[in-house]
Amino acid sequence: MKMPVVRLLSQLNLERRRRGVSNDALASAVGVSSPTMSRWLRGQGLTLASLTDICEVLDIDLASLAKAAEEEEKPDAFTLRQERILAADRTLSLVFFLILNGAQPDEIACDFSIASELLRAKVDDLLRLGLASLSRSGRYVPMLQRTVRWRAGGPLAIAFDRTVKDIFLKSDFGSVDAHYVSQLVRMGERARRQLAARFQQLYDEFLIEECDGDEIDSASEWSAVFMMTRPIAIGEMSDWVHGQNEQSN
Repeated sequence: MKMPVVRLLSQLNLERRRRGVSNDALASAVGVSSPTMSRWLRGQGLTLASLTDICEVLDIDLASLAKAAEEEEKPDAFTLRQERILAADRTLSLVFFLILNGAQPDEIACDFSIASELLRAKVDDLLRLGLASLSRSGRYVPMLQRTVRWRAGGPLAIAFDRTVKDIFLKSDFGSVDAHYVSQLVRMGERARRQLAARFQQLYDEFLIEECDGDEIDSASEWSAVFMMTRPIAIGEMSDWVHGQNEQSN
């Protein structure tokens, strides 16, 4: 799915939520099953005719939808000031990234045991920083794209490396609930950049649409997603091999 289509579908989902129309209600009004509607709202099998039918139910025409998507396009990067403030306040950064991924204050308070007064203060800070806003429906929404990136070597990158990365990587990779791909591959910098671009595409096309708030079931859990490729020093693998050989002897 091309990014312009992703933005259009994101706007379509936003308009649906603003009108208080659930996936099930929208599917019933259009005359299809709920799974079919869910696939359409992710762009799978969606035709122009189907999109027109959905817009009619939501009382918005395609031209207006496209214009709204363009007007509501959000920044895809932090300002340096925003990065510095988030990097210096772990609670504030946690609350922001949770809201970025669809959580609301009541959920955050419950899931992460943050005191209500402290949480309200942090949400107010996000509003003042221009990182979040309160929608007409009463939900807190991020003012940046969900695919927002921080600058390489910047305050958030340093903070993540020092305080969060180990949490993401502390996992029993042999457990049944850990899903990962690992391989040692010979590739150049160009290939690594292409692979990183594919990671981003996967996030844009799958995670955002599949993990839309209306689709999360009661058994869902906050999950760590970490995709990375980097050169590995031959010495690291040599030490690993020699260490095994020494143990065998």
